[in-house]
Amino acid sequence: MFELVTNLFSSVLRSVESVKAPMIIGMGGIGLNIILNAFLIFGLAGLPALGIRGAALATFITQFIRMAAILIYIIFIEKTIRFNIRKMLNIRRILVKDFFKYSPPVIANEFIWGLGMSIHMAIIGSISSEAQTAYIVSNTLEQIAAISMIAFSTACCIIIGKSIGEGKPENIIAHYSRTFIGLACAASVLTGGLAFIFRHYIINLFELKAETQVYVSQLFIIVTAVLLLKTFNCISVVGIFRGGGDTKTGMAVDLLAMYFIGIPAGFCAMYFLELNVTFVYAFLVIDEILKLPVYYFFVRRRKWIRNITREF
Repeated sequence: MFELVTNLFSSVLRSVESVKAPMIIGMGGIGLNIILNAFLIFGLAGLPALGIRGAALATFITQFIRMAAILIYIIFIEKTIRFNIRKMLNIRRILVKDFFKYSPPVIANEFIWGLGMSIHMAIIGSISSEAQTAYIVSNTLEQIAAISMIAFSTACCIIIGKSIGEGKPENIIAHYSRTFIGLACAASVLTGGLAFIFRHYIINLFELKAETQVYVSQLFIIVTAVLLLKTFNCISVVGIFRGGGDTKTGMAVDLLAMYFIGIPAGFCAMYFLELNVTFVYAFLVIDEILKLPVYYFFVRRRKWIRNITREF
């Protein structure tokens, strides 16, 4: 619950271009969590060594402090939203209607994606325990490499939505979308390249068997090769379509591509072709290749530009 409240108000602040406070609170939370983990897991400074329970307690304390910090800032310091209980309880029917119109496809899209990742894990895990471990570690490396992708997608969503709400011409909005795609792809090449160069140093942080290390190294080659495609697709769905008010296109394309192409292809590669984990993973993410021209087509059509702003 603490993280839900924190992320909710952080998103609200970012939507009104107040980005420094969420950044500072987020970075502070990471630092605090690292320190608390060290003290509570290993029992530093006379504290009891709690092990895994210490890690859980450190996370609980950190999330509570982050939530308290964001609430204090948005209630007492922030000047644009001027949040208070009276405003929170002043619920307008038209906004509730808009919420249930635009949010279900986003929720469904995230659920579809999360369930798909679980199916990926199940398919990889059925190969061997080493393959499953390699998949988990490679996912960690992918998250490091994809930091810029998530950041640019969030920023793009805010800028696109704000521009449409201000009534800017379609050509300007389309130019913003192309700019964000270019910047995000360039950043993903940089972060993905750095992660690939230093992959062996990162892999060595994990105590892995020799066979598992080979799997991880091979998997990460596929991860970095596909990262550029994932960046374009993520910017299109999260940044451009959602920012423009189109929440259905991304959900539909992700559903069809993942469950009718990627997952069946990965299952066939594992069960019928009996390929190793590297090739199975390559088949699982083949849908990213096929989604790119589809999203490119929809981005060029500009049908996602929809002004859903409400004036009160």
